[in-house]
Amino acid sequence: MRHSKKLLALIVTAGVVSGLNAASIKSGTVYTKNCALCHGARAEGNSKVPDAPALNRLSKEELVTKLSDIKGQGFDNAHERMEKNARIIELRGMKYDAHDMAEYIYSRFNKDK
Repeated sequence: MRHSKKLLALIVTAGVVSGLNAASIKSGTVYTKNCALCHGARAEGNSKVPDAPALNRLSKEELVTKLSDIKGQGFDNAHERMEKNARIIELRGMKYDAHDMAEYIYSRFNKDK
């Protein structure tokens, strides 16, 4: 009985860690195949695309707010181009979660952490 509880705990932990890694991989794939084209491979921005600011200096909270806004869940709808890009990403079957994407961008690229 004691071994089955330990085994169950191990399986649950592995599932949670696996889920977190899957979210990161999914966000990484979406970023690399879509966002990096304008925002840069390291989220450094692109001077040739003025509407594509650097993301690597934003806090996780700022990233979540901006990403949520793009999906129409926020309060600032000034991102027409990004709203269109978000729809294209979803049409490609590459849905993403604003919180997971913010975590990916922040943990991979943020210069101030």
